[in-house]
Amino acid sequence: MSHDKNTSGGAAVGQSESYHIVAGSGGCRAMLATLGMLMALRWFGIRKYKSTGGISGGSIPLAFLAAGFSLREIVDMAISLDFESLLDQGDKITQVMIDHYGYSASRQSGNLPAKGRFRMERFERWLQEKLGGKWPEHLVYWAMATDRLGAQVLLTAQGAFKKQAEGDRFAPVTSTPTSPGRAICGSCVVPGFFAPVDLVADSGATEKLYDGALSWESTCPVGVVEDFFAAAPGEIIALDVGPELNTYDRIYNTFWRVICGGRCVPPMGRKSGNAGKILLVEPAVTGVRSFEFGAHRDKKWLAIMQGFAATVDALNKGYKLTEEQYLRGRDVVTAFNTLCVSLRKKQEGELSQQVEALLAESGVLTD
Repeated sequence: MSHDKNTSGGAAVGQSESYHIVAGSGGCRAMLATLGMLMALRWFGIRKYKSTGGISGGSIPLAFLAAGFSLREIVDMAISLDFESLLDQGDKITQVMIDHYGYSASRQSGNLPAKGRFRMERFERWLQEKLGGKWPEHLVYWAMATDRLGAQVLLTAQGAFKKQAEGDRFAPVTSTPTSPGRAICGSCVVPGFFAPVDLVADSGATEKLYDGALSWESTCPVGVVEDFFAAAPGEIIALDVGPELNTYDRIYNTFWRVICGGRCVPPMGRKSGNAGKILLVEPAVTGVRSFEFGAHRDKKWLAIMQGFAATVDALNKGYKLTEEQYLRGRDVVTAFNTLCVSLRKKQEGELSQQVEALLAESGVLTD
């Protein structure tokens, strides 16, 4: 692991401040857009973090950052890895639904599916190996899942804590921390798609962990750092890719909400009461879809750069950049957009090479 140097060419207005970084859900879209956000923050010298964490795909790159990996290492890992190869086959979808409706009757009682089309034991082992089998120590890190009824379950190096409902406080579940790999997997469990992950409480009871986006805060739980870390709204930088915008996914979510139950998909439109006071990055990610685990590297770079561009805009609107830095960031975004147009009909892989050359030349992403 190596540490990054500041190559931004100037001091950002927010460089001397320290922030809580929150990355929301959205599978591959969130994971890649979070990398784009981190690239922009690093380039502009904003790299003092009081805590880092998130849910679903957004929680993955932040775990590696908190463990001391350089941004270059994390980007290379995300670009080259086929995450689909880390998933294990679970039950057939018909068996998942039969169990959900029949054997366990969880659908009728308002619970979430107890089985899933895929399992994440291999992904958990991969995370554990990469993270050295321990919680990140370079930065404070957390991941958040939910239980079968939608309560927030915060997973940290100090153990697990649960918040039953909006307005409550986090109460201890267990003082024995689960592995960071299991915490991340628990945060990613889309009901029915992935099998839930177990968490053993101090009482001896076993909790089933599901997607962190299923709580009342939906896809970006900034309330976690407000409540657990006493973060002021001005100390929070959060990324929220929101729902996918294409017609297929609107139809899919409507269908799944009916078949699986309303609680199987995130509640829409819910934001923190202080959402207008935090620095919120909201990229419209069209490069990849949430479950496009085997996406080509060109598509991954598009999603990363969409996160980068949205972060430049958010930092500028939040008065965190000097005029010079904003112009430099805008130039990189403009150059990238020009590449996308000029290489639209070129051979696959050409865009990736040109983007990496652009980022190296501008100093956005260095070794």
